[in-house]
Amino acid sequence: MTEAPGGDSSGRNIKASHLKDEGNALATAQKYEEAENKYREGLSLLEINGADTGLEEGLRLNLALCLTNKADTEVASKEELEELVALCTRVLALVPESVKAFYRRAVGRHTLARLETDSSKKKDLLTQAKRDVMEAANRDTADPKIRELNSKINQELKTLSPGEDGLKFKFGALYSDRETETAAEPAAPTVCSVCARPGHELCGKERWLHVRAQWLGVPVEKVAEEPASFEDDGTLREVIRAERRARVQKDPSAGPSWARDISGELADLSEDEREMLEECLDSVDRPYPQLLRSLPLPQAVRCAEELWME
Repeated sequence: MTEAPGGDSSGRNIKASHLKDEGNALATAQKYEEAENKYREGLSLLEINGADTGLEEGLRLNLALCLTNKADTEVASKEELEELVALCTRVLALVPESVKAFYRRAVGRHTLARLETDSSKKKDLLTQAKRDVMEAANRDTADPKIRELNSKINQELKTLSPGEDGLKFKFGALYSDRETETAAEPAAPTVCSVCARPGHELCGKERWLHVRAQWLGVPVEKVAEEPASFEDDGTLREVIRAERRARVQKDPSAGPSWARDISGELADLSEDEREMLEECLDSVDRPYPQLLRSLPLPQAVRCAEELWME
């Protein structure tokens, strides 16, 4: 049986993987042109075979890195910048959450915008670059390169306004008397102060403390105070009572007067209320007797303890 041209598919995959590793070593040594050749050769093997997704992603991203380096040093041609954008677009089709692909595509589009002389096309490229860099920033809030690129794009967008004819961009202050419409700055993503990840303000124990403090109506610092040992009752009960006393003294209607007295202690039930509650607690068969009104749980618990101690 005759072997297909270029060798079997697994052999080409292995060869492409070796080329990727060789390219990575060259890129680490900042020999980007040599690394670029290795990545291109590896991609050519995959394009014959039909790519292994992980290997294709790595080769395309790393080739994009080499082209990004050319863009940063202002030696990339327009064709190479367009190739950089296409490489990253393909990676995002494979891995939609790739921060590197979003960032490197933003670099490509930003550099293409700098080469563009038509102000309308220039603005379109900058707007696309802005979207890419914000996608990267939403996924990686700590990378200074992403923030720096975002700042550059914002500054360049501010020099353009919708509908201008290109003369202003070319001659600068010629139309300085016209009001410039600046691109609205997107709202900064919410970042967690605990884990530094975007999408929420707090997580873990800190969020639990804040939610509990809000529910109890006391400062979070008081909720965060922990007793010296598990046998110690701690101070939270007294803090809650003090807060309730303060609220009742300030506004007598702040809480149900029938539930607690001015000291914050549970108020006594009337004879009928207590008798009905005891009957309800004693019942084991349906239909259970109905209470005359709603009662706070601590009051029902105290009544049950007293009833069961008799």
